[in-house]
Amino acid sequence: MNRVMELIQGRNLVFEGALSQSQQALITCLNFNGTTNYGHVRAREYRGLTGFTFGGWFQTAAAAGTLGSVWYAAANQTWRSYLTSTKPTLGVSSTGANEITVQHPTAITLNTWYFIAGRYNPSTELAIWVNATKTVNTTAIPASLYLTGTIDYCVGATHTGINLLTGKASMLFFCR
Repeated sequence: MNRVMELIQGRNLVFEGALSQSQQALITCLNFNGTTNYGHVRAREYRGLTGFTFGGWFQTAAAAGTLGSVWYAAANQTWRSYLTSTKPTLGVSSTGANEITVQHPTAITLNTWYFIAGRYNPSTELAIWVNATKTVNTTAIPASLYLTGTIDYCVGATHTGINLLTGKASMLFFCR
């Protein structure tokens, strides 16, 4: 199996369950079955992130599921990109409660490839792109996340391996 890396510190993701790969045209994809598999990097240092972007190409086969997430256990801070009734959504919480979100207004078509990316810009905005269309929320954006300690980074699930993705992902990135 090829390596999948997060780009901030160049760490390989650990695969849970039977996460497999396939080819579509010339592109390698990860296959998420929605029940047992996802990728993660546990307890890594991401101190001092002053904003970050997550994204990639996704082809989903179900109307709900997590595309990617980051979680800081000690402060219960979270960032996650997920689908709600086929609408891509980005949410952040600096306390584990009162998640601030932005949802793209267009529902995606299942089993179709989309470029989906989300950007957290402290105190300024949450933005989500589906293909080339950007949607933003500028209200009550947390001033900081992940300033101390270690966090978990996951693809295809939340930090606890729930809300699993059913579908495929390719060319994933997580960067400052």
